[in-house]
Amino acid sequence: MQNRAKRPTTLIVESARDLRVEHRHSSSWFWGKLWKKGAKEKRKFRIADTIFFSKEGDVAKWLFTSAKHGTILKRSTSNSSASNLEQALMRQYNTQQSSLRRPPRADEPVARVWKRNAAKDSFYGEPANLGRLREICSDGGRRLRQGFSKLQFHVLGSNGEPQIYINTYSCKLRPGWGGGGAVVVTSTERERVVMKNETLSSHNVSTQGGLKGIVLRSEQKEVELITSLDNDLNKKLDDITASLVYIIERSTIGSIVLVIKVRYAIDAAGRAVVLDANEILTSVEQRYSKPHQTNNKQTEAILPKTGLPDPEMTRD
Repeated sequence: MQNRAKRPTTLIVESARDLRVEHRHSSSWFWGKLWKKGAKEKRKFRIADTIFFSKEGDVAKWLFTSAKHGTILKRSTSNSSASNLEQALMRQYNTQQSSLRRPPRADEPVARVWKRNAAKDSFYGEPANLGRLREICSDGGRRLRQGFSKLQFHVLGSNGEPQIYINTYSCKLRPGWGGGGAVVVTSTERERVVMKNETLSSHNVSTQGGLKGIVLRSEQKEVELITSLDNDLNKKLDDITASLVYIIERSTIGSIVLVIKVRYAIDAAGRAVVLDANEILTSVEQRYSKPHQTNNKQTEAILPKTGLPDPEMTRD
């Protein structure tokens, strides 16, 4: 019997695109895709002013939407001081307040801040009112900024309340993708704040007539998601999310967005504003050596030496 040399581990595939690796990404990864220095394509949709702080408490990156062209821009380093941040957000706050159908409220949030040790995919930052914002942006606020990873302008709807929607994009690859295609499903949910866990507490207060007992009522706010029935708005959010998916997929050759949840606010003018994205799952084409013909005329690809999931598990 003729001796044959031992062949490398092989996998028979229909297409190089059948071999893909999935990756999960954080919110910070998403923001890194929205603006690239020297990018030929301008990202044209609205975002809330979003500021990222370095561990030293400096403004590391400040992204905003151009009022003139409607494209995403990065503020220059020379214009990214903490004092400029306070002035810019206060201008936006005053403009927003003038367009609301109610008078300003005491302790109204101007922005939201995210602690550095918070969950990477957390949608909800802490509210920061005018006093808190001034404290953060002051000359002595560096230590405070060191504890924050991100600050974002607080967008309100025309009724003076946040109008928040979550648009979910899901892509299911068919077997033999490349020839089989893919199925995309989208859905939109609206955030609704509900009051739960009402508690009553008794207190004695001093009055001119002596001590008087009072009862204080406190309620805990919780957010629940309900299906959005506004078809026109749902379509608008679907289109913006599709544009975000296009940007992400264009940034990496062979990349496909499988899942992404984008959080939007509707501003006082009725415009959709991108706030954040999380639960991002992408599938990237695994690179292999060029297919070659074997003695039995089957197309094969040499597997890389690094760890790879079971080949059968990579297919739908």
